[in-house]
Amino acid sequence: MHESVIPYVGKELLEVWQLYPDLALPYPNWIRRDDLVVTQYMSPEGIKGLGKLHRRFLIENDHEEIDILSQIEQRMAAALQEIRAYSDGNVFEMKYKTVVVMAHKPI
Repeated sequence: MHESVIPYVGKELLEVWQLYPDLALPYPNWIRRDDLVVTQYMSPEGIKGLGKLHRRFLIENDHEEIDILSQIEQRMAAALQEIRAYSDGNVFEMKYKTVVVMAHKPI
């Protein structure tokens, strides 16, 4: 989904998606953890909801002509067809890389 909207987003959002690769804090002894993963369980409907968020983003940024939701739904349908045990009640494990940057401002 992210790949589909990358041409339409600003550099600030790209930095978020790339986990702030050049972020450094102005305090001594700051810590960065890049090895964290968030696990979330989602239904197919929940995953489609993510596509709707992307579509809303495109509309709000004057790219409403991009029909991203149907593209995402088509790709999801193809992927789900590959899973033989799929049923409407299935929940899928989604994993997201994340980063945590911590610091203590000196007194």
